[in-house]
Amino acid sequence: MKSTGVMLTLEGADPIGADLDMLEIFYALGIRAIGLTWDHSNAFADGRLATTVPGGLSPLGVTLVKRMDELGILIDLAHLSPGGMDQILAATKNPSILSHVRPIGGYVDESHLQAIAQKDGVIGVIFYRMRSLEEVIENIEYLTALVGEEHVGLGSDLWGVANSPNDIPDIGFLPRLTRALEKRGWSTSALNLLMGGNWYRVISEVVGP
Repeated sequence: MKSTGVMLTLEGADPIGADLDMLEIFYALGIRAIGLTWDHSNAFADGRLATTVPGGLSPLGVTLVKRMDELGILIDLAHLSPGGMDQILAATKNPSILSHVRPIGGYVDESHLQAIAQKDGVIGVIFYRMRSLEEVIENIEYLTALVGEEHVGLGSDLWGVANSPNDIPDIGFLPRLTRALEKRGWSTSALNLLMGGNWYRVISEVVGP
């Protein structure tokens, strides 16, 4: 039987504000993954597009990350500056995720992708601004060769934007991806990991079953 799961997340920790008691409230409401920034800087961290030279986490951000790690909230490194990624990967006991990124020519370098995998995290391949199924596959296979099949998932970011692949305009067309990968020699076990198994593993480990 097929099933669909939904997990509440924050893309940018701004709603928490300066009062970290709000983190407990969001946790009680069901939030189970948080990315500290969305590209730009906030009270917690510098994003990848910080107007000054990007640094890392603020003291408040360090405290937030520590508490997220204790509660079992997934820390999403998407949109974060390289310095912030370094701090989180060095400080946390749990795996982190990079929910959506373009592996080839994106803003995250190979060393950070490998560091996420070395801490047993998962990296989601985004489809946004990829022109075709072939381009999506190129990015998936590049990342898989770099970090291993146990650390790659889909992070499509398909939410109705115009810049999605012509042949995968929405998630209803994902079987085209699995069929194409099967033809390229992907095993059933590798496809299961890519299509959700890796996400299930990291969520179960950090958040709980």
